[in-house]
Amino acid sequence: MQNQGNERLFELEDERLRVLYDYQILDTAPEEKYNALLNLAVSIFRVPIATIAFIDRDRTWFKARVGVPVPEIERANTLCHLTIQSDSILEIPDIAATEYFTTIPMTAQMGVRFYAAAPIVNAYGIRLGNICLFSDEPRQLTPQERQMLHTLAQQVMALVELDAQKRKLEAENQKAAASAQRLAAYKAELNQLSYTLSHELKTPLRAIHNLAEWISEDLAEESHEQVRQNLALLRGRAQRLENLFNGLITYSRAREVTAPLETVATSLMLQQLCDTLREDHLVTVTLATDLPVIRTERPVLETIFSQLLENAILHNPGRAVEIEVGWRQQTPFLLEFYVQDNGVGIAPVFHEKIFGMFKTLSSKHEQERNGVGLAYIKKLLNERQATIWVDSIPEQGCRFSFTWPC
Repeated sequence: MQNQGNERLFELEDERLRVLYDYQILDTAPEEKYNALLNLAVSIFRVPIATIAFIDRDRTWFKARVGVPVPEIERANTLCHLTIQSDSILEIPDIAATEYFTTIPMTAQMGVRFYAAAPIVNAYGIRLGNICLFSDEPRQLTPQERQMLHTLAQQVMALVELDAQKRKLEAENQKAAASAQRLAAYKAELNQLSYTLSHELKTPLRAIHNLAEWISEDLAEESHEQVRQNLALLRGRAQRLENLFNGLITYSRAREVTAPLETVATSLMLQQLCDTLREDHLVTVTLATDLPVIRTERPVLETIFSQLLENAILHNPGRAVEIEVGWRQQTPFLLEFYVQDNGVGIAPVFHEKIFGMFKTLSSKHEQERNGVGLAYIKKLLNERQATIWVDSIPEQGCRFSFTWPC
């Protein structure tokens, strides 16, 4: 039973030391805040000697000291190690009255008669050290003085915890900074890769396109009809592949697209977009009369509307294009816009698929469309915690709605 008890004591001491080392307080430089606290204790209790001590395995190390000439002393040569056996204050009114205490080297060498110490205890009850008072005259602490000494020990523990939290925060900041640097490096590498792919892959595609066009021009109009058709198909495929590369690069950079907030009259912005569309298309656009004025990223919102308006025109072949734009206040911090057209509509089975990369309901041989537009604006919206969806049935037009922060 005695062996089991000793093993338990060793385990507790090992745990205490582990916690002490985790605080990284041992062997640190003197600090004004600890010195100030100890000088306050000296002033309050009117003693010539005082220490803030932390008990290591074989030594007592002083974080702050008054009247003690050395920074540490062997653990067995002080009374301090006795105070970590209990949460209570250890007070010896007259050391000379007990023969054992007179044999402790530190007290004997300094002529100490009075000793009092309060343990420094963390929130989990682990005793790390103590704040000690020494005097060359016998005395006894009053209840108020004992409470004050206990309070000072708590303040020492608060300083230790504060230092630990500061180190933890600094480590987390350093880790975050390192992660940010790695992310920036990955981002730069990705941008470089995108540029390289764009340049290295698009250059031969353009060469193929140009070569096919030159060969077609060299052929007589009245001959080689099948060859000319094949060359036209080749040019179309090369152009579509280049469009896909352009769309992929645009999509990959969606997260980087930001703009400063500015006051935007959405009615004026949309009117300007519609005027541009009318230069190339016969289209009727009806705007809600009460479109809001908001503080927002104008270029991003403009891109989203432009893409939806262009989609409404592209997917409305052979008809007089009619588009309606409206809005509502969904929440105090969120608007909902919609773009309604009278086009061919979309079957419900495709309502989610059209927002995927390279997804388009038109023929894959059509050069103008790369299937990235809706995926791109969805990503722009997702970056701003906003959403987009479509309501439509075939031959009855589409209504694209999206939320927007305000």
